[in-house]
Parts: sequence; C-alpha cells; structure tokens
Amino acid sequence: MGVIQCSNQDVRDYIDLVFEETPEISQEELLDLLNLNYKNQAVIQKGIFAAGQNKLVDYLVWNKTKPDNYIDGLHFVRGDLVPPTPQKLEEARGQYIAAYQDELEQEWMKALRAKYKVKVNKKVLRTIESIK
Repeated sequence: MGVIQCSNQDVRDYIDLVFEETPEISQEELLDLLNLNYKNQAVIQKGIFAAGQNKLVDYLVWNKTKPDNYIDGLHFVRGDLVPPTPQKLEEARGQYIAAYQDELEQEWMKALRAKYKVKVNKKVLRTIESIK
C-alpha cells in the first residue's frame, strides 16, 4: 500500500476497520471510501521506498530519527518489507550520479580549505541580529 497520514483518530480508526474487513483493498478503492466518508482527511503515498527516500518510512521501518511532522498513531506504513535486490544501471543512474557529485564536492571543499584559510570578522558577525 504505502505511507498513510491521517488527520485525526476517527480517520485512522475507519482505515483500520476497512483493512480488517478487506485486507487486500487497493489504494484506489481505499481512496474512494475515504472520499465518501472523510474527504481530504488522509493522505496516501503509494510506492516502494528504500532507506533514505521517505522520512516517515525511515522512522517507522528503518528506525531512523522521528520526522518533525510525525503524529504518533495517525501516521503509519502499510505493506510488505521487500528484501534488497540488485538494480540495473538505468534504474540506479540518478543515485550513482548523485553519489559521484557528492564525492567530487567533498574533494573540492577539502582542496579549497587546504588552499584558503577561513577568516571570520567577529565585529561584523556580532551585528547580525539572529546570532546575538
């Protein structure tokens, strides 16, 4: 199914009841039922989420830090945990490129720090309101 965020406990209870009565309900059918009874009171995000792709999934499934917008009991994940599988280059191209860019940026920052010394003008720094 995916990530489900409810606006209140009534919506959560209703979704739990729907899953009890119809465990194999599709996302579209669930959305239709919600639109009849609780229009715009729940958000369903369908997908396959790897670690690091969704903060709510990271918290609930991968035991990472709690997201700021998390409300205990009203936000939950429904679906199966799929074991990791190898990806084709076309599927993971964006991840490879992003990782390589991060590595290049880190090397560049190291080179800049080695070449140039950082100087902080404390007098000017004290004039900034948010730092006082």
